[in-house]
Amino acid sequence: MSNLKDALRDVADYESAMDRFDGNERLYERILRQFECDKNFDALHAALVEGNSDAAFRAAHSLRGVAGTLDLHVLYAATAPVVEALRGGDVASARELVAALDAAYKKAQTVISSYFE
Repeated sequence: MSNLKDALRDVADYESAMDRFDGNERLYERILRQFECDKNFDALHAALVEGNSDAAFRAAHSLRGVAGTLDLHVLYAATAPVVEALRGGDVASARELVAALDAAYKKAQTVISSYFE
């Protein structure tokens, strides 16, 4: 297992996360491990396919919250424009913006999964 700070350097702000988690790296790791179980990414995609702006907004907003809590800054930044498009009910724009979110999500997921292998 590599150093958590080094492992997450491309997807998370480790120092900010440690501030948020009161320096408790074990707690942060425990919550970070649960990232893979979060259903908001899949819910967002399902709602976009259905054209359900309310459900898509809730899922995107929740995903942004998870990213913010874990200080996954790359994912947070990619999710914010999708949330704002959906806040206005603009599913078409959200569908265009979701590619960047997908890339950031997959990158975060890969990095986190690799750390815990």
